[in-house]
Amino acid sequence: MKNIASKNFYSVYSYNSKQKRQYKFKKFFIIAVVFILITIVVIFSVFNMNKKNDYFHDYIYLVVVGKFDKISDAKDLADNVKIAGGAGYIWIDSVFWVVAFVYKTEDAALSVKNQLQEGVWKCSIEKIKFEEIKYKKLNINQELAIKFLIQYINDFYDYAIMIDTDETQNASIHKKIIAKKNELTLLINKLGQSELDVLISSALQNIYDGLVDFLKSSFPQNLYSSGIKELCINAIYLYINIANNIIKSI
Repeated sequence: MKNIASKNFYSVYSYNSKQKRQYKFKKFFIIAVVFILITIVVIFSVFNMNKKNDYFHDYIYLVVVGKFDKISDAKDLADNVKIAGGAGYIWIDSVFWVVAFVYKTEDAALSVKNQLQEGVWKCSIEKIKFEEIKYKKLNINQELAIKFLIQYINDFYDYAIMIDTDETQNASIHKKIIAKKNELTLLINKLGQSELDVLISSALQNIYDGLVDFLKSSFPQNLYSSGIKELCINAIYLYINIANNIIKSI
């Protein structure tokens, strides 16, 4: 992978303290503008999906706003993306990608990319294979865990759309997240000690820990939305890792 696109959002700002003070007002103004843009484009994306694309399948499309060799640089941009209402997820693929959000179709991702670039971010789209895991290769508990993970991914995608459309949905979605957390405990306890069981269990535990942290936090509306998006993308990242490991073992 090539390194950072040189004119992304974060490169507008210098790291020296004098310029930080000079651009303080501008930074907060830009973040506010980007938050509005992200909200609009996430809502817009739902109108670009027909029934056959209700679930993630075949490929996913990441809207990436920066690529870095150093994780510290990626974290700086990710923090600004989160403030603006995006996921700010750091996806590791030889370098560190900062992801605004994920989409089910290339058309939806392109629409978001084009609109964000009218603001302050220079974006790219990364197309990632979303492998279908064959259930005949799994035992019953592994199958239940993978089906839960796929449903979780799609539910959290829907939650992100719902919250950006109507923030009064936060309370009802919070209850659904608690139910997801409780279901995860049961699934983790059912898995055994085989190599695949441990891989799946580790992924589910990672998701469970993320939900616990999320539920303990108190968010303003934009950061609540950001947290939902981050949890969605993290689950996708873990699912793809499981799928790739299963394919390699065949």
